[in-house]
Amino acid sequence: MSDIVTGLRQVVQDLVAPELKSHTVRLEALQKQSEIQHDAVMKTLDAFRAEMRSEFATLQAHNQVEVFR
Repeated sequence: MSDIVTGLRQVVQDLVAPELKSHTVRLEALQKQSEIQHDAVMKTLDAFRAEMRSEFATLQAHNQVEVFR
């Protein structure tokens, strides 16, 4: 029975462990890429919000001028 356990442990170390390490490295790379893309999208949205606020402020100021004419 000990030989079976030892043999199975060796198989796991030889076949499964490298495969798991490979998947772990790939998963970490995908997570990093996802974080980078998320940050880029958030920066784009922040810039869009700022632009919209500026446009609305301009329109509001223009409307105030029209009201007082």
